[in-house]
Amino acid sequence: MNIQPDWWKRMLGARNRIAEVRKSKKLTQGQLAEKVDVHVSTISRLENGGIDLTQEYIELIAAALEVEPMALLFDLSVLAQTPEEKSWLELGRTLDPEMRELVQQLIKAKSK
Repeated sequence: MNIQPDWWKRMLGARNRIAEVRKSKKLTQGQLAEKVDVHVSTISRLENGGIDLTQEYIELIAAALEVEPMALLFDLSVLAQTPEEKSWLELGRTLDPEMRELVQQLIKAKSK
């Protein structure tokens, strides 16, 4: 049984960003469905709110799209306060996962 707190259900009732993120990655619903190992109709219904977006779906889809799970619910770019922060955020989005990890390690090493 998957019992979720009320705040989680209310948050997930809001419009999600799956379609927006999927399109930014230039993927079709069918391609995303294949990556997540679900039927294309499941992706369509998740994008349109036809079925509940569970934490499991969020994690699977985020991994398939190579984004942070929260990016499927919120536009993380609006959290950046300055033009420089927004620039860093956009740069980070263009890096492949391996390069992103290297950059994070370098920044952590330099900040010690």
